Amino acid sequence: MEQLAMKWKGTSADVMPTGSGIIIRTFEPGDTDGLIEALVPLHEKIMTYDELDKIILKHDGVYPEGIFLAIIGQKIVGTTTAYFNNTPGDSSAPVSGTLHMVSVLPEANGRKLGRMLCGRAMDYLVRHGCSEIVLTTDDHRLPAIKTYLSLGFEPIINDGDADMRARWDAVMASLQLKS
Repeated sequence: MEQLAMKWKGTSADVMPTGSGIIIRTFEPGDTDGLIEALVPLHEKIMTYDELDKIILKHDGVYPEGIFLAIIGQKIVGTTTAYFNNTPGDSSAPVSGTLHMVSVLPEANGRKLGRMLCGRAMDYLVRHGCSEIVLTTDDHRLPAIKTYLSLGFEPIINDGDADMRARWDAVMASLQLKS
């Protein structure tokens, strides 16, 4: 089934301060195993190094400074990646970005890490010229969708797509929001 899509347009991102004992930083050599572990909630399995390379580390438009990690103690407990859909500085089109692979380990839920990670990723994209950011998500990821909506993302629904409209209506009803 096609994922739900959302879009944000703006000139500044809402960067939430970290709480006590929480560090948000970008990817460094040696973080690979912790990144793989932090992504388990999205895939419900440990991904291989080849899969990680394909979907994040060697994905077009991804740079290490666009991979954000949430750390508590010495453990990576959350992550998101921001990547460019076109090259910054290319004057033929506005630069757009994607918020990709937002994941927080269950043991760290409830600390607003997803919001902290997304805010920093969005800020990174905006500082590099993006005025539009897109993402995809699944219908059942209600806490994530609530976070995205609070950050200013809006559902993308193509005219005439009754199935997508119905799915978004169901999501918004589950969140007790108007669609």
